[in-house]
Order: sequence, then structure tokens, then C-alpha cells
Amino acid sequence: MSPEVIMGLGMLGVLGVLASGGLGGGNVFNAQLGAQDIYRMADELGRVYFPTVDPLMVTAIAKIESSFRPLAERAEPHINDRSIGLMQTLVKTAQWLWDDMGARDYPRPSAASLGDPLTSLYFGMAYLNWLKSYRGQAQPVEFVVRAYNGGPGGANIAQTAVYFEKYRKARSELASMLAVPGSWS
Repeated sequence: MSPEVIMGLGMLGVLGVLASGGLGGGNVFNAQLGAQDIYRMADELGRVYFPTVDPLMVTAIAKIESSFRPLAERAEPHINDRSIGLMQTLVKTAQWLWDDMGARDYPRPSAASLGDPLTSLYFGMAYLNWLKSYRGQAQPVEFVVRAYNGGPGGANIAQTAVYFEKYRKARSELASMLAVPGSWS
């Protein structure tokens, strides 16, 4: 199912304006999307592609990572990469998900395409889905969130503990604001 079909209720026009310039394309418009918009997109993508990924988790992570700014970008010189988009997915991670892990419902990602909200959410959710069953075992929410931030090998470092606390706070605030259950599943 195409992104156009998923978001056929008018959101795509707004999202197209936001992402139309692409990264580095001279587009200085990097407005925040609303939490409800992110939640709705994550919910729809989840229904179609990742039914076990919690849209509230995705929304909370997008809030922490990008403040809901679709064109957010951060250099990662220590690993020769960039984190891009709502989910601040590393370009190499998104490409690995496409190349090796079968996340091919969207075209192979690039730095420019990760600035598109749906593409960013899709690959962020693909990574969360992969982390949920890391090493063939169901992983707890805390591991998944911390590993999203520090990689599965870095989920136990102090930085990811701080990240998990940010996640818990963001999730709680969003659950109240969006009037969705705040369950940890």
C-alpha cells in the first residue's frame, strides 16, 4: 500500500509542502508537525506494516528526537553518518533495514528521503520492530527505547538511561494530551 493511500485524508498535501524542498534543497521551512498528526501517521503505518509497534511509543520518540520537525538533521561525525527526520534515523541504519532486513515497502532511503515524514516514520518503526525481537527474543520496552537511542549494544550505558526517562515523561504527557491509553505494550 502506498503512502498516498495510507494518508489519503488530506495530510499528504501538508506533508508534501513540508518535505518538498528536501534536505539541503533551500527549503528553510522546517515547521513542527502536531503530536496528533504524528500519532495518526504512526497509527496508520503500524496498522499496515508494523502492527506490534506502539504508535504512542513512536510519537514520544519523535518528540524527543526531532521536536516533531520533519527536516531535523544532526551530524554524527564519530560514525560518519547523519540522523535525519522526525525519528532521527541514521541514513546507514535506514539503508541497512532496506538492504538486509526486508523493510522495502518504501523506496531505498537516502538522506533526502528521510526528511519526508512518512518515510522517516516508516524506517524508525522498522528499526523499533527489529529491536522488539532483537536476537530472536521479545524485548522489554525499556530495552527497545534505550537501544533506539544507543544501539542494541549501547542500551545499558548511562546516556540511554537518561533517554529512557525523557521517553517516559514524553509518553506520559502525550498519552494525556492525545487521550490515548498510556499502556507500556
